[in-house]
Amino acid sequence: TMTMTNMRIRSSRVTPFLSAVALLRCISSSSAFVNFAREGPYPPPLLHVSGRRKSLPFSSSDFLLHFSFSSTPRALEITQVVFSVIPSVLLPLISNSGGDRTPFRIPSSIEEWDTLWTNDGGAMKVALALEQLGPTFVKFGQALGSRPDVIPPSLAAALSTLQDDMAPFDTDVARKILVEELLPPEMEELSASWRRRAEIVETLASSVVGSPVAAASIGQVYRAVLPGFGPVAVKVQRPGARALVVRDAELLRSVAKVLESLKVPDHRDGGTRRLIQTDLVDAVEEFMSRIFEELDYGREVQNAITFAELYGRKPSGSRRSKNKKLWRGIFGTKCDQADDLCIVVPRIFPEYCTKNVIVMEWLEGTKLTNFDPHNVSEKAENLAVVEQGIRCTLSQLLDTGILHADPHAGNLIKVNIPVDNNKKTHTNMTVATLGYLDFGLVSSIPSTVRDGLVCSIAQLIFCRNVTAVADLFSQLDLLPSEVLEDCGQLEDLASALEGTMIAALDYGPDGGSWPQQNNSLLFSSARTTPVPRLRFDRLLDRLARIIPRFNFQLPPYFINNARGLSTLEGIAVSLDPSFNVLTKLYPHALNHLMVNPNDSKIVEETVQALVLGENGLLSPVQIWKVLGDAAVMGGGRSRKRVAWDVIKTGGGRRTMRKLLLGEIKVRWMQWRNRLK
Repeated sequence: TMTMTNMRIRSSRVTPFLSAVALLRCISSSSAFVNFAREGPYPPPLLHVSGRRKSLPFSSSDFLLHFSFSSTPRALEITQVVFSVIPSVLLPLISNSGGDRTPFRIPSSIEEWDTLWTNDGGAMKVALALEQLGPTFVKFGQALGSRPDVIPPSLAAALSTLQDDMAPFDTDVARKILVEELLPPEMEELSASWRRRAEIVETLASSVVGSPVAAASIGQVYRAVLPGFGPVAVKVQRPGARALVVRDAELLRSVAKVLESLKVPDHRDGGTRRLIQTDLVDAVEEFMSRIFEELDYGREVQNAITFAELYGRKPSGSRRSKNKKLWRGIFGTKCDQADDLCIVVPRIFPEYCTKNVIVMEWLEGTKLTNFDPHNVSEKAENLAVVEQGIRCTLSQLLDTGILHADPHAGNLIKVNIPVDNNKKTHTNMTVATLGYLDFGLVSSIPSTVRDGLVCSIAQLIFCRNVTAVADLFSQLDLLPSEVLEDCGQLEDLASALEGTMIAALDYGPDGGSWPQQNNSLLFSSARTTPVPRLRFDRLLDRLARIIPRFNFQLPPYFINNARGLSTLEGIAVSLDPSFNVLTKLYPHALNHLMVNPNDSKIVEETVQALVLGENGLLSPVQIWKVLGDAAVMGGGRSRKRVAWDVIKTGGGRRTMRKLLLGEIKVRWMQWRNRLK
């Protein structure tokens, strides 16, 4: 093992090209371990380029980079792949030269970066390079592809094509891991219970034969048979996966730290600015924490149990968790009925689960995209399951806050389950419902964020008030404090959001264009509020352009679930071209607002904006419209039924009591003013 000369890195006016070359030299000689320190009496680094020597301006603050390197195969592999994509990264910048004084001009806008990545297929070359580097880098590319606040749209589109599929490891190795994990030497004893367990494990392992049904970067899945139960899915972690991820994680973080510190000349004020404005280190650390969550099979087991407790279908007559009330809301139904929202979650067998093995019930189902376009009944059945998936995703996002953070089409299947429809004859029929797979990533969303989301939805659709939405961003934890405290930036944000709504929301010929909302529309006698059609592609494209401008800090579940909803909506539209996801989202938000389960002040203020007139008094017209929206779009109920369902809940009674007290207070103040 050799050690490079320790370097004290100082800021100076040096071209970014030299910095990039130095970075690549560091990578080429570095293994996966790069240690950072802050102090030390080390000389500045020297780099020879065409006979010249330059100091390298990696950061505006002094810190030490100590590179430990060796000729490991992994280091050489990474080096080779990195150098293969250098032309795709640097040549577009060189061709963007601004003259003799500047070796190349760094793009200053997301649009310029997007154009550069599109030219010569640079984005796709980077995606292919990540694929070559293996599972950690593939997952990193997938995560970056869902982060428009970090990378340009063209690069995000290329990275979204990355697949997590990998060649499977040997089945004999999988069986060996299974037996070693479930029958460790320290458990061995001569008791009857241990002998029974050994028989079960050996039978289970002997049923693991042939090729796996799925093989990914972290593990692979076999269909097997558990004695006493039947078909099960056995998930075995890939040998060495954890060590490889740890090694690659350290390298990714180190490279991100160096890239984040790169400086380029700023021609606006003659100083310097960061080459990459986003917090790459935070993004890498966030991503790696998610990878380590997926590696923790114990956590995945607990996630599946929690998910089943909250959302899973239970046999008729069984005890139910009180938490189910949180997500069914006032429009929910009993979980043992065929047309409810409850989903199928595979049963977990904790006694046969370890840090490297999971044994769960085998769900027999089909992908939601597999259907005969000429079979009307099958299309209707699939559409009902897709709508169930959308309602369940909204419930997770807005009600309980326990959220499946990876709801792509591969993790959602249609399952036919038996339902006892006739208790006298015990005639069993099957009904199609939604099944969830893979619980490696489950997020928790704070109640303040959930309240901010439902308020934003109501302000956008009912009031068309982007200024109010911009003010709500403090609830969503999406913007840094310096933006929230700057009135000018908030006005710019409202203007940018208005442009986004114009592009993404289609009201059709009769709904009026955004933002032409006025009192005549708000107080019209229309039965319901016009609900636009949301164009997800335009929404994500516009958001990708305004996110870097205002330094948005996007939690991963926002983008993941937006893409998940987009996928489900795409399937639904293929089954029914008239399907509109906002007609599902909007009444769900109204339900949350009227019940206000968290007794949120911001929800109270939003409800007042919906039902109070310009004089500060309750407006019968607006109340009529809110109840109408919840009735017609929330299941075809009457307004009276919706009002009664609200009153039956404690939160609904609390909301109505506060509105009535506010009404009495305003009328009393008006009466006093008239007397004066």
